[in-house]
Amino acid sequence: MNYLQLVQQTWREAGLSGEGPPDVVSATDMARKVCSWVNQAWQEIQSLRAWPFLQRRVSAQLIPSQYQYTLAELGLADVRSFDVRYLQIGAQPARWLDWPAARGVWDKTPDAGKPAGVSLHPSGALWFDRVPDQPYGVQLDYTATAQNLQDNLDVPALQEQDQMVIVWLAVSRYAGYDVAPELLAAATQNYRNAMMRLLQHSFATGVCEAPLA
Repeated sequence: MNYLQLVQQTWREAGLSGEGPPDVVSATDMARKVCSWVNQAWQEIQSLRAWPFLQRRVSAQLIPSQYQYTLAELGLADVRSFDVRYLQIGAQPARWLDWPAARGVWDKTPDAGKPAGVSLHPSGALWFDRVPDQPYGVQLDYTATAQNLQDNLDVPALQEQDQMVIVWLAVSRYAGYDVAPELLAAATQNYRNAMMRLLQHSFATGVCEAPLA
């Protein structure tokens, strides 16, 4: 389902009259609220875990004589957090350096050579432990920032079979607004069931308790 379809499905599950808004951008009044609850539900779900659908790997090239890089210079525009388990420089494993512990490495300009490690500076930049003496390739894994639904055709990065988790969380928000305890109880239970299925589909190593609505 796309954003508009998620809103219309939420509208129906909430028991509201009609089929819901024909457009999310121009929605007003209750339709605007439902659009907001759907997007907020999707944002909240994404924040709960380092979901597989938010994992990214980027390949970039270091510039000779430059050892400090903004995220934008490495093509990283949507980083929530880095996965420190994986880092390659020049096709060889490298390591993440904890900034407080390794900050002495940069008391002076590092020696030239092939970098073997990198640290996330408090400014948000990446600092390599050597000044590259040639254009080494680098690969990094990271968790992306949450996807924001804005337009009718925006599709959440979930398989179709798991998208009802968004709908039921949004319905629970409507039920809380409308002070509808029976609908809230039903929506909360359906959300928990949908979340459990999402966890099962996402993590092959096991399932932890579903987050509560």
